[in-house]
Amino acid sequence: MRAALLEPVRVRLADGRHADVPSYTAWWLRRHVTLGGRRPAGLRAADSDPLLAGLYDDLAAAPSGVLADPAIARALGVRTSLAGLLTEPGGPDELLTRLGDAARPVSRPQLRALWSALATADLTPDEITPPEQVRAVRGIEVAVADADEVLVLDAPDLWPLCAKQALVLAPRDRAAALADLLDLPLASEEIPGIVESPGRRTPVPPAVHAVLPAAPPAYQAHERLVVDGEEIPWRYRDGEVHAATPEGLACGLAWAAGRWSLRHVLAGLLSAPESAGRLLADADLD
Repeated sequence: MRAALLEPVRVRLADGRHADVPSYTAWWLRRHVTLGGRRPAGLRAADSDPLLAGLYDDLAAAPSGVLADPAIARALGVRTSLAGLLTEPGGPDELLTRLGDAARPVSRPQLRALWSALATADLTPDEITPPEQVRAVRGIEVAVADADEVLVLDAPDLWPLCAKQALVLAPRDRAAALADLLDLPLASEEIPGIVESPGRRTPVPPAVHAVLPAAPPAYQAHERLVVDGEEIPWRYRDGEVHAATPEGLACGLAWAAGRWSLRHVLAGLLSAPESAGRLLADADLD
């Protein structure tokens, strides 16, 4: 009886590949059995991945007994890892459904990590049902929004132009993959981002190249940088950096050179050139 529950079944897929799936017994019990009014598949083990916190109820809240056996608990669907959830048939859809439930608490760092994991999982858009409700960031708040109101932010200079919208925020190099999986538009596809104010071509200070050799040699300096009718600190468009403040220039140069993490060091160099020695020493210690 234990083997009937625990041993997986190997099936042949439509494309000829094979996959191991839960046994029929485990499949049936996951969908029908309840313990204290709860289905095991809605619970998470005490030692489970912290990223599942809030999305699943704690196993400790359910009656003990059969679920005290970790192998049986896993077979009945008790969640232990995010990776396991994403590789299980229907798992990604389940994750998105739970993320779309406003009654389930999700922190901002947790949400970013969940989006990152989803974007890097071995998934194709055909394996995911685009969600109707999406957990997103609006300003500083994490909330659930209708999918047709959500953008995936793929360029930080566009944030001031869409800050009032619901945004999916993920590591910058995974934004396009995530937008494809969720069937959501990228911010760069929806926002024109047209520079409307005149700039003056200006050499980039030499100290910048000591930290960022790949920085552009020049940029467009603006008294006021107006993009799509809004005043913003910087914009990178058509291979050229536009900036109105030292901090904006630092961001633009770091983004253009593909070294976004150096923007704070560059901002210090541009704002306080007299501190260049200390700032460069700090950078060498990173």
